[in-house]
Amino acid sequence: MDKGVGADYIHNQDYEIIHIRGITATRFLLPPDWTVFNAAAAEVRANFPSKVKLWDCSCGLALTADELRTMAENSKQIDAETLRVALVAPYDEVYGLARLFSVHRAQEHLQLQIFRDRGAAFEWLENTAIAPDTGGL
Repeated sequence: MDKGVGADYIHNQDYEIIHIRGITATRFLLPPDWTVFNAAAAEVRANFPSKVKLWDCSCGLALTADELRTMAENSKQIDAETLRVALVAPYDEVYGLARLFSVHRAQEHLQLQIFRDRGAAFEWLENTAIAPDTGGL
């Protein structure tokens, strides 16, 4: 992991991950398949305890609808501490898959939005207050 100015950074041939100002942002460099997406998610969990995440799928996705559904269901348990997620999906096909993921990933405490633009996603993550924990009330 390289240290940047106030940020942590991971880069490999498939994705880059940066953690800055409390946001962990993952940008895929090629359309990720099941293996690559899960590797990136595991690396995020292992290295960045952030509760605010951005997943940039601007390059596309190489995942089936069934794989996305399974990934969403699995992430409810293994990524339960996350409070806010922005998905970047500028193209219609990727946007549709992101909507499918969001439906299956929905949890009461989680704020999840899909954006066509990375800048708008960062703005939302930085400027949207996290709903307070009501203790189940």
